[in-house]
Amino acid sequence: MDRKRRIVIVGAAIVGTATLATSAVVVSNLNRPDDDRLHIVASSTSAGDANALLVPTEGEGTVWTSDGETKGAWLDMVWPEPTTVDRVHIEGADDPSLTFDTATMAFGDGSFLHLTADDQGDIDLEFPERTISTARLTFAKVPSESDAVGLASWTFDDGDGDGASGASIGDVTVATSSDADGSAGDDLIDGDAASGETGAEWAADPSEDESWVSLDWGAPREVASAQIFGPSGTWTDPGYTAAAPLHGRLVFGDGSVVGVSGIAGGGGEPTTVSFMPRMASSVRLELDKTIPAAEIGLREVAIYESGVTPPRWPASSDSTYAVEPPPAEQCEPDSEPFGDIDSDRIALVCPTPGATVGDEAVIVAAAPAGTSIVAEAFEPVGGEDGQGAIARVATATADDSGRATLTFDTASLAHGPLNVRLSATTGDFSNGLGAPLYVQLYNEGGQSVKPPDSPSEGMTLQWEEEFRDPLSVSKLGHDATYAATKPEYWGPSEFGAAVFADPALGEKALATLAEEYLRIRVSPLEGREDPNGFDREHVSGILSSMDVGASGFGAQYGYFEARMLGAPGRGTWPAFWMMNMNSATKVSETTAEVDAVELYGHDTMGSCHGIHNWAGGEDRGGEIRCLQPNGFDDWGMAWHTYGVRVLPGKAIFYIDGSEIGTFTDLSHSSEPFYFLVNLALDGGWPVDLSPSGETVDLYVDYVRVYT
Repeated sequence: MDRKRRIVIVGAAIVGTATLATSAVVVSNLNRPDDDRLHIVASSTSAGDANALLVPTEGEGTVWTSDGETKGAWLDMVWPEPTTVDRVHIEGADDPSLTFDTATMAFGDGSFLHLTADDQGDIDLEFPERTISTARLTFAKVPSESDAVGLASWTFDDGDGDGASGASIGDVTVATSSDADGSAGDDLIDGDAASGETGAEWAADPSEDESWVSLDWGAPREVASAQIFGPSGTWTDPGYTAAAPLHGRLVFGDGSVVGVSGIAGGGGEPTTVSFMPRMASSVRLELDKTIPAAEIGLREVAIYESGVTPPRWPASSDSTYAVEPPPAEQCEPDSEPFGDIDSDRIALVCPTPGATVGDEAVIVAAAPAGTSIVAEAFEPVGGEDGQGAIARVATATADDSGRATLTFDTASLAHGPLNVRLSATTGDFSNGLGAPLYVQLYNEGGQSVKPPDSPSEGMTLQWEEEFRDPLSVSKLGHDATYAATKPEYWGPSEFGAAVFADPALGEKALATLAEEYLRIRVSPLEGREDPNGFDREHVSGILSSMDVGASGFGAQYGYFEARMLGAPGRGTWPAFWMMNMNSATKVSETTAEVDAVELYGHDTMGSCHGIHNWAGGEDRGGEIRCLQPNGFDDWGMAWHTYGVRVLPGKAIFYIDGSEIGTFTDLSHSSEPFYFLVNLALDGGWPVDLSPSGETVDLYVDYVRVYT
């Protein structure tokens, strides 16, 4: 059933500027570094010459073959000067054992395209023109029986043709497999997601075997994301109570496919799936039931072009949480100690963690009499891009009562969350006195520091969370933007030595702080029992962009980035990480995990990064790299951005925009991944937060995702 309808796909808009190294193709291993001609460099070659690909063969055979590489093998084309292109021609190998199914194209301007070969293994694709000096072709999907890939030619048109328009799309044709109420699919595109309106609902005929909906906009456009609003009804599988009623897959007109792991029922959030841009004139959403009793229906479907950030669904006030930093109490040497002072380490007397300070801060610490203590804090320079240095702000000596008072001005320090490091410079360090105490405050004044620019040139900002509004979160993620758990197909799950709080129970472990930051707080359970019976003594928080039931937000071949500060302390375990969306469904027996960063509170100069391929609860291959030190300022004192880009078969890791490593052999890399950020405890290290009163905070300035 067909019906014409106006704009569903939104036109492109350019977003920001770039700083990330992978915003442009970095050509390495050049065999002719001084070559001033157009040339090609290959990741490996077993036969032929990659430069022979520059000459169209007209079916004359294979001229280049990789050397034992399949998925992840690449070719770089390098121009001697910037060149405008708007069409790519690729002729596949004549040997079926060397063919490929899909590839990615990374252009030197930072943009990407997903490419799908036709039945002959060829590609002839027009796209919006780009002016570039490099292009990298990476093979993404290759037949499992192949042990190499090959090509006959690879060329570009230089912009003399018309290319493909990037203008907004006009009429859209809607078709459905069936229609229970006769709306002819019109109900799929009659809403406004940004205002929280989805209009009427489309329902499939219950008797049909296969259900689908399609949108056709007539001419190829560079599309990069989809939002799917599930049915208003909800259904429950007794053996799988957390499941979304539907799942499916997006099949684009170019032949590419993106899986949709879960489509939630009810009247709230959509499933938002972003993906590497591709040229397509249509998409077909093929729907399947996750719960056998469910009825197939949708409230809305929207597709967005490159350069457009999908709109956010308005948050429900019933599942939003915010906190304000508490005012600092009068801080004196005889104040009631907040931390455990019955030890030989430096411990916090006052103020309480996270307390506000004005133009002057006062910290009282407990330490053995005669201990000299130095206080340090991060001092920004000019408010530019987080640059600055750790500076000494005060010194004091513990008196006969074991108290040291440190007083310092805060005007030159950073506005907002402020972590102060107290270190002993004298005393017996053999008993642990040498371990610093981090005092966490909130600077009401100070210097407003501009965060560094994120890598948006050429890429589309698909998800932006600045934590300016009360945090929208629920335990399972239902009726909220985020879930406060690690989703599994059976429901919520946990790890580590702290309970991940249900926000509705009031711990405020997860909340927006001062309308500027996410604060994740670990604190004592205060006499309450561990609800899971593990005898844990602390409560903390985790934030997931995917709900229990596998709906929510995910990105295929995305760049994920978070800016974080803290949380230091023995046994703290902050992390920013990703998992493939299908990992929380019954259909998946294996899981891919990408750890953009794992931090361990006893070592604030180091960081760990890695990938895991899980099967049956066991790690079946991956790589973990811990950098000790990692070459960056103490993460307990200074803000840092942690980023990772998922590409075919691999992940590339960054700190503050600098590449720190590339890990290969990542499974499920072609699937959308969702993100998590958490403050856990343990991670294989002893937990002792007594010097800070068992209370530590992790601050997150933003989370952004690009494709």
